[in-house]
Amino acid sequence: MSVVVEQLVMTAAELRRARGRFTRIRLLSEPGNPYLDVSSITGALPDGSPVKVEVTFPVGDLLRISYRWQLEWALREYCGFTDRDVAKMGLTENATYSIR
Repeated sequence: MSVVVEQLVMTAAELRRARGRFTRIRLLSEPGNPYLDVSSITGALPDGSPVKVEVTFPVGDLLRISYRWQLEWALREYCGFTDRDVAKMGLTENATYSIR
């Protein structure tokens, strides 16, 4: 018998309010293409519970050269993030990003 564990789904704003953090932001691109697309975002609550983060804010095509700035801007503009939120939620850490 297998046990099915449902993963909690939240928006970025809900994860921020719950004092969670981003654990992986997966970005995809084709070789030679200067743009990245957000494939998926995962996070964790303070108790360590994993969370799938819905991308409910417009990010469009992120340029490879400035993807972090563009993503941070969208979270500030559409989800009410502050500079402090950006740092606390792991957006400034290299390990948070996965680019393929």
